[in-house]
This record gives sequence, C-alpha cells and structure tokens, in this order.
Amino acid sequence: MTTPTAPDSTPAAPSAAASMKLAAWQGQNLSAILFDLDGTLLDSASDIALALNRATDEFGWPALTLDQVRNSIGRGAPLLVDRTATLQGR
Repeated sequence: MTTPTAPDSTPAAPSAAASMKLAAWQGQNLSAILFDLDGTLLDSASDIALALNRATDEFGWPALTLDQVRNSIGRGAPLLVDRTATLQGR
C-alpha cells in the first residue's frame, strides 16, 4: 500500500552543484578553467570593436574600422584606449 503525498510535496531536484561532475585533465581535478580571448582561441575582435565604438560614440568620436581595432588590440584595455585616442587624433 502506498501513502498518498500532498500535491505540494514534490521531491526537490538535486542542486546544480550536486549534479555537476568535476572536470579533470591528466588525472587531476580542475578547480578553474581560464581562457585567453586575445584571438588565440576565439576571434573576439568584432566584439571588442563593437564595445569600443559604443564607448567612443559617447564622446562624439567617429567609429573605428574593424581593421583599425584589430591592429590596436594587445597588451590590455588601457593601451587599446590610448591607441584609439591616437587614431582619433587626440
């Protein structure tokens, strides 16, 4: 004989953390996975150009071309901003 359950007493689903399997590499569990998105793994130049041009538009600066942005990428965001200002004659 089964005991009826109330409609609001559904069993809880396992938490995401409890159902996740650990990632491993060469037999060692990984606690983090880092990606370097400078074009080594993904070509993110178009996304960077979009963000950069949205920011410069707020200053009334003209948009840079994708090639200009691609040639300015490298060594971090502060240098990208400096290069952008130089391209804008500022």
